[in-house]
Amino acid sequence: MIKLDDIFKIGRFYKPHGICGEINFSFTDDIFDRTESPYWVVEIDGIFVPFFVESYRFRGETTALVKIEDINDEQAAKLLADHDVYYPKAYADDADATDNIISWHYFEGFRLFDKNDDFIGEVVAVDDTTMNVLFQLKMASDGSLRLLPAAEDFMLRIDTKQRCLYMDIPEVLLDQEDLQLQVNAGELIALIGPNGCGKSTLLRTLSGLQKPLSGKIYFRGLDMSTLSLAELSRLQSIVLTQNVAIEYCKVFQMVALGRSPYTGRLGRLDAQDKRLVEEALDRVGMRSYAQKNLSDLSDGERQRVMIAKALAQNTPLIFLDEPSSHLDLSNRISLHALLGDLAKEMGKSILFSTHELELALHTAHKTWLMRAAAGGIEQASPQELLARGSVQAVFGNDDYFISSDGRVVMK
Repeated sequence: MIKLDDIFKIGRFYKPHGICGEINFSFTDDIFDRTESPYWVVEIDGIFVPFFVESYRFRGETTALVKIEDINDEQAAKLLADHDVYYPKAYADDADATDNIISWHYFEGFRLFDKNDDFIGEVVAVDDTTMNVLFQLKMASDGSLRLLPAAEDFMLRIDTKQRCLYMDIPEVLLDQEDLQLQVNAGELIALIGPNGCGKSTLLRTLSGLQKPLSGKIYFRGLDMSTLSLAELSRLQSIVLTQNVAIEYCKVFQMVALGRSPYTGRLGRLDAQDKRLVEEALDRVGMRSYAQKNLSDLSDGERQRVMIAKALAQNTPLIFLDEPSSHLDLSNRISLHALLGDLAKEMGKSILFSTHELELALHTAHKTWLMRAAAGGIEQASPQELLARGSVQAVFGNDDYFISSDGRVVMK
């Protein structure tokens, strides 16, 4: 019997392709193309089942079409759709770990050491729900759980045989203290900063996906830690980075899930619920797509649907993690403009993390600039941060300046 300790996740099967049994495969690691395993593993109803791959052909940097042995038609391929795909660790060990990084899930169970070879803790889980993948560490010092960015920049060496990982960990990553932050109604706030400074961790903490190590988070005078899940879901909504693709799920049905905090156990939509769903689709320009399958949409269209779901949830606060990370330039620009309009016209407080520095400086009303070396967050308008030289100092460039009419301009 195959155990979870013997495998690690490398991707997910989605909808079938054509009539010959091929299936779309979205992967986070190309380990299958760099090593040779006689089988892949698919989790079906909690059981890890081996399948033999007949062939695969790449469609993009992270997508491929896969043909499984004895899966010869579309109906058979549908049985594997929307299932996670795993790879045997025994065959992954043949890869050159210094050449190409193994899937982050491979490191679950590894012991983590710092640059002085001091034991920091054990990687007990990998969180890839946000754009920046995080290691969940069980700290050797006190047994507490802490999050650490899984960044190649910090890696020194990997010992696959002893299952040890050595990283150069800046102290600031282990603790961001004394943060005094404020979000106002009608504001679009961009959370920016260098890789590994803790943007995703902060976003997860503020949104309630993980508990703060200390301190309190208040919203409208309410201590967020005292609220039930139902109460919290009526105050804030979250749009994560993960590409959502549910077979046969209509756009309207996905957006309607945003009404779950209001519909009770049976999830029945009344006239007002349906109206709010339709209005949300209108807001993001997706009304005409209501009866289309979610899996048939482009990345840009799907992201707009997820934003519509957050709008249908009708919360005053919306969090987004790297909302434009998988989009082309035109969709990135239109998405940032949409977020600005939603904050202004609907009075929403919208906080998003991003690496799109130029777009963030152009569209955000306020910027939270997170520092790695010195720690802490500086909050001000993009113009103020540029005038102070803060952005230039943190990112090490002077490409941006303020024009005579107050606009952010790139050289």
